Amino acid sequence: MEMLIAFQLENTHSSMRPIRAGVLRGSTISPLLYSAYIKDIPRPKTGVQLALYADETALFLRSNNFWNVLLRLQRAIDELIRFI
Repeated sequence: MEMLIAFQLENTHSSMRPIRAGVLRGSTISPLLYSAYIKDIPRPKTGVQLALYADETALFLRSNNFWNVLLRLQRAIDELIRFI
């Protein structure tokens, strides 16, 4: 069964995207597979910070310009999508 996921920021929604791989949450092999997968995850080239913790991934950036933040975060997301 294929899962679909979307991103939401205030009233803006991304398109639905399929999750093509994964293991069940709580599986004994999950931590090992996650560590192997994220080891070579690219760091964004847009100055956006990438934070990884357990099975969570976050992108963050500080700026005085809201639209600059949106543009740079979207570029970072696009880079990560190419990695997947």
